[in-house]
Amino acid sequence: MFFQIVMTRFFTINIEAGENSSEQFMHDLTVDIEALLGEYSEIIHVTTVQGGNFPRINMGLLQVLQRRSNASLFVEVDFRNASRLRKLIDELNLRLHRFSAFAAINASPILIGTETDVDTTVTLSGGSIDELRELGRQLDQTLWQLPDIMSVNNPAKTDYHSISVKRDALKAQALQVPKVAIDPVLMLVSHGLKVDEFRDDQGEEYDIVLRAKADDAVPLEVFDRLTVRSQQGRAMPLGQVANYSFIESQFDISHEAFRPKLDIDIYVVPGSDVAALRQATAQAVSDFGLPEHITVSYESEQDRTQEAFGGIGTYTLWVAVAIFSIFVLQFNSLVQPLIVFAAVPLCGIGAFITLYVTGQELSFAAFIGLTSLMGIVVNNSILLVDRANTVGRDNPKASIMEVAVEAARNRFMPIVLTSVTTILGLSPLVVGESIIFRPLALVVMGGLFASTFLTLFCVPTLYSHFSPNRGGPRLAVTGNLVKED
Repeated sequence: MFFQIVMTRFFTINIEAGENSSEQFMHDLTVDIEALLGEYSEIIHVTTVQGGNFPRINMGLLQVLQRRSNASLFVEVDFRNASRLRKLIDELNLRLHRFSAFAAINASPILIGTETDVDTTVTLSGGSIDELRELGRQLDQTLWQLPDIMSVNNPAKTDYHSISVKRDALKAQALQVPKVAIDPVLMLVSHGLKVDEFRDDQGEEYDIVLRAKADDAVPLEVFDRLTVRSQQGRAMPLGQVANYSFIESQFDISHEAFRPKLDIDIYVVPGSDVAALRQATAQAVSDFGLPEHITVSYESEQDRTQEAFGGIGTYTLWVAVAIFSIFVLQFNSLVQPLIVFAAVPLCGIGAFITLYVTGQELSFAAFIGLTSLMGIVVNNSILLVDRANTVGRDNPKASIMEVAVEAARNRFMPIVLTSVTTILGLSPLVVGESIIFRPLALVVMGGLFASTFLTLFCVPTLYSHFSPNRGGPRLAVTGNLVKED
């Protein structure tokens, strides 16, 4: 997977079970998963949060909904190698698949710069909430028939229930309990009732909210425990003037532009073709036959990468043309700018070899390091070509080979010392704890190490072969015509 930064010592396991799963069931399930992780000697720490998430201190933490039936495991290993970590995660996902009958479980690396590691997302929007939920339930069976499916996270598949509490106007009137006496008590049961404010030493104010606590074993008993008073001052249970019932909640359906929206996330078996999944998903949804007023869209990892880097090729081409034009004006030559640009591929040799040897992926930071490396290498190449032109003008009787060798000899120490100081300056980012910038530093260091010596040999060689004149081919301006000597 490209263009992501992996926190190579950590990964997470998220568990999303059915809404009706008990706390004891979730506890037993997390214990089984922890036992599975205990079989790996390279896993040194496992931290589990049941019913919620870890603090969102990192954008790479894949979040689950705050429910009793969900859990998250934060896992630390004793090595720093992105490729090895990916292999371990892929193996765990295969082994965790045996728990798929009880919950949706997914192990994923901690990523910075991406919002999710979902392979493909199907988004349905339009219609009513009930219609969209029903279509999502029917479509769930179709999606599970796709090849290499590991799990489908469909919010419409599970029914969520909540308690609806309403004031019984007829009973309240018969018992002479006014509405102003019932509403504050209902607020105690639901959202809580603000009773005061607290101001700390820094002047920050906080609301003090009073809320009724329901018994875990018999939660509905709270309606008999809380009392309201009639106009005559008689106390009576809240349940006598309020009706409560279970209703299907609708918080699993989000909205966008006032239209209900349902996101269905699809995960495939590690090693599968995600691009093929994207096409197969679109074909399956098309064959399913959604109503015309329901719109559908798809998003995969390739789509997110293309969106982030879609125009980078065009922009790079225009920048290269602009730089080439500047070099043509600087050297008064069409050939010498090509000799300068010939150093650009040389820097990629050391950069990619370094990434491969160290087990780093071509992340966004590595890409930034690669662009910076190109600038440094081109600068070294300019110094060689410019020095060769100067030597050629100062020594018109010298051969082109002698000019190239003399230029390389004169610029050898400045170029080597510049590269060495840059490599030493970046070394703390590699040996330290800066995981974010480690790929950037490795790319620049490896690319400079290889390109410095390759440039010192290749650029003079190209100069000696493709510069027919002492100072190189030049552009002579005569009137409105431009011709090359």
